[in-house]
Amino acid sequence: MRLLWRAWITLAAVIVLLAAKPAVAQNCACVPPVNAGYGIREYLHIGIDPAVAQNSNYTNAFIDGANYWNTYWNNHGIQLGFLMDGAYGAADINVTVDPSLIGTGFGAVNTHDVNGRGTIRLNPEFYGNDPLMYKIAAHELAARGESG
Repeated sequence: MRLLWRAWITLAAVIVLLAAKPAVAQNCACVPPVNAGYGIREYLHIGIDPAVAQNSNYTNAFIDGANYWNTYWNNHGIQLGFLMDGAYGAADINVTVDPSLIGTGFGAVNTHDVNGRGTIRLNPEFYGNDPLMYKIAAHELAARGESG
């Protein structure tokens, strides 16, 4: 009976923990900033969709994410990285909102080519969760380390 009671308490604790914070799936694996055999050969320009830029916290999240990786790479002898000066749509990396992600559990989806160019699509379901947006920015920009 005591064992059954402990099992129920454990199950209840797990349910409470899961209900307390929404789980957010990440659709890619975090990788070291620069994989062996690869290098960063140029700056990538980041452009922010005006719909994202309406909230300065989200723009700041990507500025901070870019600065984080630029500092990391600079500290490891790599002088290139990200610039936040791209015109949305024409930039190397475009950050946009994708309503089709609502209900998927993904905070963002990053589609990029082997050079790191592509689109980071944000799930509007998580707007208002500024700490999560900062994590998404740093995580999704880390995909640049996979590029050659």
